Amino acid sequence: MYQGKTETCSTHTASSDITSDNPLVGKWTVWNQHLYLMVYNATDWENAFSICQEKFSNAHLVYIESEEENNFVHSMLTESDKDAWIGLSDADEEGTWKWGSVVADFFVWSEWSNEPDGGTRENCAVKLQVDKPWYDIECYHEFYFICERDFL
Repeated sequence: MYQGKTETCSTHTASSDITSDNPLVGKWTVWNQHLYLMVYNATDWENAFSICQEKFSNAHLVYIESEEENNFVHSMLTESDKDAWIGLSDADEEGTWKWGSVVADFFVWSEWSNEPDGGTRENCAVKLQVDKPWYDIECYHEFYFICERDFL
């Protein structure tokens, strides 16, 4: 299980927060001086990335930068029983995986399926709730997503 203090913050459900008439937004959760928000609004990767940046103050699609953070995000997905986009992509340059504009230096790809395996057609990363590794997939698929921001 993950390490770190977790607590629940207020629910965020105003329709202006995401591009949906009936948004299903989880609660902001505090972990290791960051806030995490599960958004139950299936969309493609690019739209999820934009929603986090544009609709939530100082947020971005979740960047997973350690095994402990990966375990924490996994616990969020296990509780929700949902898969989710994470902020990792190699759309700018094949094989150069980035969290936003920063080259990633931490990975948890699926060893048993040789991920990432999609070449130039699978440029976005998704985290499945059934196991801890990540998978590359075409960016047009629709998944729920997790936004992250610093705890101020």
